[in-house]
Amino acid sequence: MIMSGKKNKYFPNNWSRFKAAPDDMFFTPTYEEFKEWKLRSWELPESVECIIRAEENGKIKEYVYEKQHAALKRVNKLLESGATFTICDNESIQSLPFNYDLDD
Repeated sequence: MIMSGKKNKYFPNNWSRFKAAPDDMFFTPTYEEFKEWKLRSWELPESVECIIRAEENGKIKEYVYEKQHAALKRVNKLLESGATFTICDNESIQSLPFNYDLDD
């Protein structure tokens, strides 16, 4: 690490203000609300079209794509190789097992 000789600007945190705030200022979800919010939903950044997680030769590989055509190329390669993979975009999560029949 190269030191420039300048001190970093200190940004104070406000933990004491949060600690002193009354509980009713903070939203407290029920377990069901929390479960629905965190466990059953996801959000990809705008720059990500989809994420593909594939199991190839016993190893897990993850691919992140910004463009749909690039992701389609990867899907075609994975189908040809017989890999098991999962595709996640902002709309859904889909899994495709290695024994998937393309003729159906």
